[in-house]
Amino acid sequence: MVPSRTEARQDLYRVTLGLAALTCALTPAYIIRWRVAFYPTTVLEVAIVVTVVAFAYESWQLRLAPAWRSPFTLPAALFLIAGAISVLVAPDRRAALGIYRAYLIEPVAFFLVISTVVRSARHALLILSGLAAGGVVVALANSVVVLDAIRHHTLNPSVTGPVVIYTNANDVALFLVPLIAVGGSLLLYSADRRQRLVIAVFLVLAVAATVLSLSRGGYLALAAVTLGLALSHRRRWQLLAVAVVVAVVLVL
Repeated sequence: MVPSRTEARQDLYRVTLGLAALTCALTPAYIIRWRVAFYPTTVLEVAIVVTVVAFAYESWQLRLAPAWRSPFTLPAALFLIAGAISVLVAPDRRAALGIYRAYLIEPVAFFLVISTVVRSARHALLILSGLAAGGVVVALANSVVVLDAIRHHTLNPSVTGPVVIYTNANDVALFLVPLIAVGGSLLLYSADRRQRLVIAVFLVLAVAATVLSLSRGGYLALAAVTLGLALSHRRRWQLLAVAVVVAVVLVL
């Protein structure tokens, strides 16, 4: 029996899938920068390029076209066109082209890869595991510097907290809170106990790092995520009670 194209995608995009998960784990590594002649690059960009090249090679081997058709195709195309126009009218086209490459072209290309190769719950969990690994790095690194500032009595809650990887504390929350939302949903609804235990450990680290970031926007986003998760569960009243207690502690 000849496997279908979907089955072929599920079975044979192994290298690309592994590289995609590794790229997700390397998301904090964009701060490791160097130049190849005149071309500036980062560890994250290299990982994305390697993943896209592997995807192109495996697609050629499988004689499969990427998953072009999706609800995101037209918006992504319009976004790329708008970005290209902004490069043409920018005062510094070289700098604008670098931003266009890093913030538009590479993310859209990587999304195309992910939307093509992720074809099962197992694949999705692998990608999420990569993101969680990157989240643990961010959470631990930032928590260490904040706790060190508390220990030396140099932390000022009236201003943004200290950061290691990003430029301000809000960026820490921007990265971690979406992962907390996904992890929280898996914790509430996963039937795998070992999976839930791993997710619980990640959530403890990520929530603690978000709290230590002193990001007020992060606190609001975390509250919204908690409320949404609680309302979606059959034990919503118990979860809401816990959420209220935690919120009161944070306010105090």
